[in-house]
Amino acid sequence: MYICTVESNSTLPREYEVETKSAMRCAKMYGRCEGDETVTVRTKSGRIVSCVRWTPQDGGQYYYSTHR
Repeated sequence: MYICTVESNSTLPREYEVETKSAMRCAKMYGRCEGDETVTVRTKSGRIVSCVRWTPQDGGQYYYSTHR
């Protein structure tokens, strides 16, 4: 199991327990396509395994990010 955290400028951080390492998959399930939204997947011990960010450019999309 992993912990998915979704945070943005307009909402408080939300956490979900997930079975996937993919932040992109989590973004599709839990993301709200909000300004500066970040979806991060961590191990239970806190190590980041995947991270995506939302950009409104080109109609809006999530992209993989190396920084939180």
